[in-house]
Amino acid sequence: MNRPLRRVLKALKYAAIVFGVLVLALAGVLWWGSIDKVDTVYIPKADFRSATFDLDRTFTDEETQKATLNFQDLQEPYFMSNYHWLKAGNKTMLVFRTYSAGLIFVMDDERFTQLTIALPSIQEGTYQIDGNQVRALYSSGGSAWPEGQCGARVENGTLQISNIRSGRLSARIDFDTACSNKLFKREKKVSFHQENDFSELSFENATPWHGKKGSHVYRETYR
Repeated sequence: MNRPLRRVLKALKYAAIVFGVLVLALAGVLWWGSIDKVDTVYIPKADFRSATFDLDRTFTDEETQKATLNFQDLQEPYFMSNYHWLKAGNKTMLVFRTYSAGLIFVMDDERFTQLTIALPSIQEGTYQIDGNQVRALYSSGGSAWPEGQCGARVENGTLQISNIRSGRLSARIDFDTACSNKLFKREKKVSFHQENDFSELSFENATPWHGKKGSHVYRETYR
């Protein structure tokens, strides 16, 4: 085999190796992006921005289009995810979020779950989620379809706080509720029973994903 041919074959060999590495890297990125994400934080010195959860309101197509186009001008919650808006306050907020990117080659099939709980203070013990001393809101839906979100006030559940340490705590949350959407007249049963570790996050560093009002509703439903 002459020298020029050996050089060509050697170059092709290295090119094949580089191509293989790039394919594996791309596959890894796509795989990582498809994994469901769970975020759990607690935010001191905050509170729900809305004093009440008016989840029984109905929508019209015209109102929904207006709310989407003029989202930055909204002063009151409109979509279910907006009821998770936070403000500075004197409560401690437990924030639980999940995000599913959906199938790799399917558009607009991303999904999210939001659970936000307001506590008077953080102490180890068992709390009753009653809609009064401990308020909780649950919502879920397709990230690209805000009008299709369902929402629920959690008014009969338990919350157990344990293992409080520097910047972290553990929480066991249990409740059953009905998550409803008045526009499409749909309702689904939700059975939530999970224990997670929560990391401290300051209100200043919170994002729309955590509950600050975003510049667009998608900032609140996409991770």
